[in-house]
Amino acid sequence: MCRFCEQASLGEQAPYDPQLGRGGFIPGSNMPPDLILCDGPILTMDDAQPEATAVAIGQGVIRAVGRTDEVMARRGRATRVVNLDGRALLPGFIGNGLRLPETRDRAALDRWIEGRARAGYTTVNVTTLGRNWREYETLTGLIDRRHRLRLRGAVEEGLRRDWRGEELSPGHGNDLVRIEALNFASPARAEAIDEALSMHRQGWGAVFDCPSEDDLAVALKLAAAMPSRSLAGLCLHPTRKIGEDEDRVLTAAGISVATEAEGAPIETLSGSRDAILAKIDRLTRRAACGSGVSGIAGQIRPGLYADFTVLDRSPLWPGNEAPKVVGTWIEGVPVRPEAEGAA
Repeated sequence: MCRFCEQASLGEQAPYDPQLGRGGFIPGSNMPPDLILCDGPILTMDDAQPEATAVAIGQGVIRAVGRTDEVMARRGRATRVVNLDGRALLPGFIGNGLRLPETRDRAALDRWIEGRARAGYTTVNVTTLGRNWREYETLTGLIDRRHRLRLRGAVEEGLRRDWRGEELSPGHGNDLVRIEALNFASPARAEAIDEALSMHRQGWGAVFDCPSEDDLAVALKLAAAMPSRSLAGLCLHPTRKIGEDEDRVLTAAGISVATEAEGAPIETLSGSRDAILAKIDRLTRRAACGSGVSGIAGQIRPGLYADFTVLDRSPLWPGNEAPKVVGTWIEGVPVRPEAEGAA
């Protein structure tokens, strides 16, 4: 199991080290970092240290965060230093509940992947990884080619059948099973729920996909009929925003809701300082918690992956326009050539 999938299987409360798994020290933590990014506003989304001006990276993992002079003291002869020149560093955006395009040829998937990177996403949790093994191989091949995106998602029944004798590619989540919500309206609903809960106890999760209002109504009726927290760990993927009353019903049953706009989330970063920070928190720290990866992503702090979204300026600086995404980094490596030039 890869480091990324391992965290998802361990759960939120398990002590986790991105390099070693459950506990231990980061290999080479006392060695000089491979890379230092400095002299730019860094919003860490870490309450212990909300802002910084430099970050040190080694083996794709964040080693140190702080003032430029503090972090530069760790510099070694082989350490590469990149000046952010005023550009802002944020934890990589995490998209929950995103959907692949209906057309699944290489060109359409390639455009979809590129669009997510340009929108600032470094990790996506999709409604389905593919309808069969062939689609999955196409998708992961396009991502692996240039390491452009972290991918997790649900496994549809067709892919599950194909997957039994295979292994999913390293770095791609395999901890979710997609279950059509409409199926729960059938006489076999109880059996489907039993199967979902059984798989959850084995370390899997289940996604209730609700592409229509009828599907959502069935899922809400199911949640209301279940005992408190009996569906904890299961996730709902609707196509619209959930209302407050609906959210209370789902929360009582333990079902989390994954929903994210397909557009450019950075365009919504406007308003007061508190409002902007709340929006960034939903895209980073809260999204990481919702998708089970808070032990490796969602913040800029030592021990987590060096996954970043780079903006042309701090989103907290005054201005008539929202900042622009100029690059994304995964494990300390720019996803696009523009990202390295921007930094």
